[in-house]
Amino acid sequence: MGQYWTVVNLDKRQNLGSMGKLGEALPYNGFHKLGTHLRRFEGIKSPEVIVEVIKKDEPESSLQGKPSRKYRSYFNYTKKSITQPLSPSTLGNLGKIPIELLFEILRQLPDFIDVISFSLTNTNIYFLGYKLLQRRYLDDAADWEGDRIICLGDYSEWDTLPRGSFTKAELEKICVDHEIEYKPVLSTPNDGTNTPDGMAYDESIPEDLVTALETKWSTPYEYVENNFRPPRREYGLPGDIFKKYISKRLDLDLQWYSSTYTNLNTLLEANFKEYSYTMDSPPLLCNISKRVYIDVCEVLKMEGKNLSWIEVLASRICWSADPSVSMCDDDVELSHGVWAGDRFARRRLDLLHELGGEGEWKDVTEQELERIKSIWIRNFGEDEWQT
Repeated sequence: MGQYWTVVNLDKRQNLGSMGKLGEALPYNGFHKLGTHLRRFEGIKSPEVIVEVIKKDEPESSLQGKPSRKYRSYFNYTKKSITQPLSPSTLGNLGKIPIELLFEILRQLPDFIDVISFSLTNTNIYFLGYKLLQRRYLDDAADWEGDRIICLGDYSEWDTLPRGSFTKAELEKICVDHEIEYKPVLSTPNDGTNTPDGMAYDESIPEDLVTALETKWSTPYEYVENNFRPPRREYGLPGDIFKKYISKRLDLDLQWYSSTYTNLNTLLEANFKEYSYTMDSPPLLCNISKRVYIDVCEVLKMEGKNLSWIEVLASRICWSADPSVSMCDDDVELSHGVWAGDRFARRRLDLLHELGGEGEWKDVTEQELERIKSIWIRNFGEDEWQT
């Protein structure tokens, strides 16, 4: 049947669901969800809101509720780009409340539906609500930055996990949650020769704990499936995700005017662009744990079929006790990724200092591109691996 895989955030206890077989996912954009959780955005446009509705001659009966398609042409809408709050006089009695306090009221609303509903009541509040939603969208972007990430195969084993996959505190919590008693043992010195890539197994997991875990969950993959949850958003720009979420909660067939529909859609759009880069400051994929980075632009220059920084990352974080990957060349070694369980981020070269830590950063672009090129050639063929 082949081995199935799932991408896991060990810190947030989240997983992206089954990726299927690695040979079906890795070369064919199967890891795109992973990329959305590390993508960063900037440069959000100001909102454009309909502030005036001019009614032409129209039968009175059609003005009850949402205009029908037949009569929508009778309405002209004036759009205005808002770059700052309007006059407090536009708020009526709410104009007596300072703008800062109104924004704080909006900020305290826990539900996106409440924020959007309140924002649609007034142009001034619309501006504040839009700004708040932008901030929340940005907070959701790169929500896995700095977390430990690993792609587990369903043939993985508890006693051959990479060192540091589960911290001592996490092991103790597992024991408490499932009434397992054990005493941690010291890690046996390891010269790194027990894995194909020289990465050490974590030998600090006691045998009695391994036995207990295997009794309840035969593999770490099974444990993750039963105890980790999907992220709040799955993939795509936040605006797309929340639009789907809101469509389930908000009756979009309410009898509203078209202008309200337009403003609602504007609130739900993510007016993002990815971080801007220059030749002197290229975009990087950074391994925070090992303080190495890859130049993302160099990956794109290869013009590999379905190849981006996401595939380079995915090829380095897979882990399983079984080497089967279901690719054209099954000898491709992917099951003991030397970055499995490490922490990652996207940054420009001139902003590496934001990631903190000590020691120099090392550029590993050349060696990583040679490796991924070899994998792509072995999978697609010498004449077919590029677009």
